[in-house]
Amino acid sequence: SYITVRGAGSRVARGTAELTANLEYRHNLIYGPSWALQGVAFVDFSGWRPPGEALRDIVARRNLVTFVGPGLRMHWFKLNHLILRADYGISITDANWRGFVLGIGHYF
Repeated sequence: SYITVRGAGSRVARGTAELTANLEYRHNLIYGPSWALQGVAFVDFSGWRPPGEALRDIVARRNLVTFVGPGLRMHWFKLNHLILRADYGISITDANWRGFVLGIGHYF
């Protein structure tokens, strides 16, 4: 029941289907024997179908969102490959839609 596109935060958006694609570039900034720090640049594309609309409406312009932004990843190899993530996303169509996301692991 929430938009799960990175950067969208927890804005309520009821929908019955979602289509998402993600492009991400990662670059090692620091790489040590027990941990690493990566910089990330991403683009997320997503569309969802509101209840009662046709399946083709998942790609209707009014239902599409695109977020871009930077992020950081901390990898700890000795702690069962723990990954802490921080991303900041901004909508390319509405600059008022932006958000900061913290996460554990690969959940985007």
